[in-house]
Amino acid sequence: MVKIYQLYRLFFLAAMLLWFSSALAQVEGEGESNSVLQMSRELNSDRTNARSYNRDGLMYEQGGQLKLALDAYTRASDMSPENPDYMFNMANMQFQLGHIKRAIVSFAEVIALNKYDVEAYMGRGNCRALLGNLDGAIADYSRTVRLRPTFPNAYFQKGLYNMQAGNMYEAIDDFTEAAKLTPELDRVWMNRGKAYTEVERFRKARRDLSKSLDLNPKLGEAYYLRGIAEYNLNNTEKGCADFQSAINLGYSKAQALYDKFCKQEK
Repeated sequence: MVKIYQLYRLFFLAAMLLWFSSALAQVEGEGESNSVLQMSRELNSDRTNARSYNRDGLMYEQGGQLKLALDAYTRASDMSPENPDYMFNMANMQFQLGHIKRAIVSFAEVIALNKYDVEAYMGRGNCRALLGNLDGAIADYSRTVRLRPTFPNAYFQKGLYNMQAGNMYEAIDDFTEAAKLTPELDRVWMNRGKAYTEVERFRKARRDLSKSLDLNPKLGEAYYLRGIAEYNLNNTEKGCADFQSAINLGYSKAQALYDKFCKQEK
């Protein structure tokens, strides 16, 4: 009888142990589930706050409060670092406030998140150009136009810095593409005319510079450049008239050429 009672007690203890183990596992599982749920809620909260900060940044930016906008965009980006839009807004504001080196880093992070972000390549190119890194700027502008061949400002900027780097024929090609997309932009024609002047293609330079002046007759530099073209085409009188027009518009560089080539003609 005692042995039966002891056996029964043994089975009872085993059953209790099994139940306890099962209950403990359930409690731990619920704790883990609650922890995951809490983490999910915190993540969703961060994302919600990030959207809120980004909206604040847009509001501040529209109101001209750029420092407050940068602070808001930075908070949004810190809370949601995987969002390229928040990162781009921060980079763009850094650029506008003159934090050029920081903007380069931020634009690079945008590109790391989305290698097809055209505006990020354009923004980084502008930053590199300001720091004198012409090769880097041209590389970014080139990437921009490969991704978006209908981006006239990218061609224009690329042309300007190719010209500054001494790559005149590349600059002419860039301005040609820009002119196809924005033929109404006077400075596209003026700068292509300038590039043609640099490679001594004076007839083409005169044509482009005349086109720029048709669009905007107040471009003193265009008169100055066309004056150089006319003078080199042996049209001294027309060249001197253009130098005089440039001087009248306040383009002081024309004065030296006018004094050198035109005063003796009178």
